[in-house]
Amino acid sequence: MPLTGQIAGWGWAQGLAGEFGGTITVEVPKGDAFAEIAPFWLWVVDPLLSFDETTNGQTCAITQIVSDSGTENWSGGVPVAFRKNMSSITFRIYAYQSYVGARFMIDLH
Repeated sequence: MPLTGQIAGWGWAQGLAGEFGGTITVEVPKGDAFAEIAPFWLWVVDPLLSFDETTNGQTCAITQIVSDSGTENWSGGVPVAFRKNMSSITFRIYAYQSYVGARFMIDLH
């Protein structure tokens, strides 16, 4: 299955005083696609400066895919996925007591 194109981008979430999350939805030219998301930058709040919080967390995941198989949702998300005739995909980036940057790539086949 030859590669016919790529879509790539990035996003971030800043939850320095608590939690914050956001989503990015990408419309995909209808076709077979392999998608992935991964963090590329992380900064954690110093526990001594954050109201004695000692925990932090980050999530970068695929949370929804629309394809010929229907609409699939994952509450916790998945890092990679392949679907035939994908038409859209939603990525989620979440940060708690931290700042996280994530990049995504969609390979079109």
